[in-house]
Amino acid sequence: MKSLTSLILIALSIGLGFLYIKPEWDKISGLQAQKAQYEDALNKAKEINKLSTSLMAAYNSIPDADKTKLEQMIPPTLDSVKLTADLSAVAATYGMSIKGVKITPKGPDQSRTDVAGNVIADPYKTTEVTFTVTGQYPAFVKFLKDVESDVELVDVTGLNISASSQTASNLDFNVKLNTYSVH
Repeated sequence: MKSLTSLILIALSIGLGFLYIKPEWDKISGLQAQKAQYEDALNKAKEINKLSTSLMAAYNSIPDADKTKLEQMIPPTLDSVKLTADLSAVAATYGMSIKGVKITPKGPDQSRTDVAGNVIADPYKTTEVTFTVTGQYPAFVKFLKDVESDVELVDVTGLNISASSQTASNLDFNVKLNTYSVH
């Protein structure tokens, strides 16, 4: 009888283990895994906060004059009237004239792909500017150097040269360039 009672108690213990303790153990294991995920997320948030603090400190250490230069080089928004006026003023210093200015945004959905194949949105907006400037070649070279070294960042992406219909000594320079602004 004693051995039968012992066997019944052992069987009851095993049955209780499968019916109650095992599901509870699985719940605890799931909660521990969830806790580990939360701790990982919290650690990543702390790292991001540290990085944000260090980046803000680095940004605040930049002198205001340099910040102003950066904003001029890549402005928050493109001022097409100012850009056209600046180009015309530079051309006028060399006795040249600009006509047919066309400003075309490259599109709101600019992105690039990193090494891992993840798509990263560009932090800037590219705008294409095309225009024709009429004048003599030496003056155009000086004009182009001034445009390159202007405060605002531009990339010349295309250039076509043709004889001017106005005078025989002048040429028409069809220029295509990209300029940038922050989103």
